[in-house]
Amino acid sequence: METPETSFHAWILTGNALNLLLHGVSPDAFADPTVRDHLVRLEEELKDFPPDEMLTRLHALPKEDKKLLATACRQAMTLAGENAETTLGLTREEAEAVLRLLAHESAH
Repeated sequence: METPETSFHAWILTGNALNLLLHGVSPDAFADPTVRDHLVRLEEELKDFPPDEMLTRLHALPKEDKKLLATACRQAMTLAGENAETTLGLTREEAEAVLRLLAHESAH
């Protein structure tokens, strides 16, 4: 369900996940450098949106970008492991709610 809180959670998760993947791990960790480049572009595109506008912005992304962002968030959760809540700023349940929303959006 989309609420201002969900939009805030999407802002937190996407920002922290992109930060971890792009600035917290070695660029060599990406098997395909074009994926990293795509994530850099998405980070640049999303960085200035206020939290209450994040869902609107995510809705407007092309399907391919939504899928990549969902994959990036899941990868960041995996990398963060037991520290995911601290590293990504959300509980697993909050993050999963955002991921379900992204998955639903990716299907359209």
